[in-house]
Amino acid sequence: MGFACDDANAPALFGARMDALTSFGDAPLHDAAGYGQAAFCKMLLRRGADPMRRRPTEAAGVLANAALYECCLLGRDALCRALCEGYDVAAQVSYKTRGQGHNCFHAACDRGHARCLQAVLAACGASSEGTQAAARALISGADGDGACPIHLAAHSGAAACVRLLLDFDACLFRLRMNASHQTPLYLACA
Repeated sequence: MGFACDDANAPALFGARMDALTSFGDAPLHDAAGYGQAAFCKMLLRRGADPMRRRPTEAAGVLANAALYECCLLGRDALCRALCEGYDVAAQVSYKTRGQGHNCFHAACDRGHARCLQAVLAACGASSEGTQAAARALISGADGDGACPIHLAAHSGAAACVRLLLDFDACLFRLRMNASHQTPLYLACA
């Protein structure tokens, strides 16, 4: 496995750069998150690993996602908590994927990962910056169809996610998708 890093001043652990990428485009933090290694993720974050570092999109089959998005997508709630404690949560929830314009809330709601959603919302609620960033991210529609996280939760039948979202902001049930004007209630019934 070959590592390459373009920043000679990047943080290092035991001589290895923490944001160095493998030939597959993986940083150590992405690998640790993908394999559910919460303790290792915490150590990397304490040592300066950047959870917002995106994987390069040129590599075949490699997604350009930040660590929190991937943890929400995979249902790694312990890692979601570790990432939210170890780095600016407002910046992480504001991250959008390059392809669809999804954020970590879209990922958790689409897959029905209520514990991930709960962990991120709790971390956001701990500060006014986090609360404001979460409020913006929750009404952020995906590129194309305008689906917000609550639309994805309702469509996938993730009742626990819908409850968490409505507890955070009771007005979310009124959101309509841009393209089709469907409410979350309509999607849940459909």
